[in-house]
Amino acid sequence: MLSLCLNPHGTRVIQRLIEFLKVDRVIDKFIECVEPIIINLVKDINGNHIIQKFVLLVKKNEFIYETLISNYMIVATDKHGCCVLQKCIEVSNNMYKVQFSIK
Repeated sequence: MLSLCLNPHGTRVIQRLIEFLKVDRVIDKFIECVEPIIINLVKDINGNHIIQKFVLLVKKNEFIYETLISNYMIVATDKHGCCVLQKCIEVSNNMYKVQFSIK
């Protein structure tokens, strides 16, 4: 999954797939695959777009926010991670905005 997500063509395929994630068990399976590699994706020129797309289109995205909050300095000081962080803060609910501001 990681090599597919970091590939310029593969990342487009995964982003397109995210647009069609509607069934909870399919979303859960996708999360299971992506959750262990979130930081790798956030810091990658291609992979960061997958995280941004997921946050925008899928409601079940708390695991992304929790990972970003736990790894705030790593993400915030990375070129691509900073962009992901900004997008996540922009579209997050107030609870996560408060948690980000405390960091």
